[in-house]
Amino acid sequence: MSNPIHNIQGNWEMSLAGNGDKSTICTLIQTGTALTGIFHGSLGNLPIKGNLSSDDKIAFAAEFNLKNIEFSGMVDGKVMQGSVDFSMGKDRKNWKAIKIIDEQNFWVLRNEQLSSTVANSIETQLSNATTISHSS
Repeated sequence: MSNPIHNIQGNWEMSLAGNGDKSTICTLIQTGTALTGIFHGSLGNLPIKGNLSSDDKIAFAAEFNLKNIEFSGMVDGKVMQGSVDFSMGKDRKNWKAIKIIDEQNFWVLRNEQLSSTVANSIETQLSNATTISHSS
């Protein structure tokens, strides 16, 4: 078996379609094509096991309440996405994960979710707060 193209070891911010703004952190440990790790989320810390193929297909599962939650998808650089099966094919949802490259700047990395209008508004508020504090 050949080695996978991407090194996906590390922390990933994962979200599910239809789950609003909620996301969870997934920590992956990669040894060749084998994956282990932990989901850190509202369901607690769930261990996961899976694999990454040489053509960048990913498959992994987490056990919750004696049921396997099965994820499958593709890796494309710093983004993974695919579908998850919560109950033997009866409840499938899409998922997406973005690799957290710099833990200290985690929120900056989520800038695709922060529109430039909101960013400009925050910058203006910070500027106004600085001006007010200097004039006091």
